Amino acid sequence: MESNEPDLVTLLARLKRYSTTQIAWKNGVEGRLWQREFYDHACRNREDVEYQCRYVLENPVRKGLVKAWSEYPWAGIMDEWA
Repeated sequence: MESNEPDLVTLLARLKRYSTTQIAWKNGVEGRLWQREFYDHACRNREDVEYQCRYVLENPVRKGLVKAWSEYPWAGIMDEWA
């Protein structure tokens, strides 16, 4: 069955473009925001979801921006966007 709906790759490209040009750049963020590729991971249970969430939250720590993920000002849900 063929669909006119965009596939995941197209949706992610649109999300990246929008978040970069309409949000980040308009708010003074400079430089590259996204890596070129993305890697999917199927979350089959609660532990998988928790692991992936912790992995994402730790990104600013791995990059050296903060010592603990909780120090990162954009960690978690942003109320004004929710």
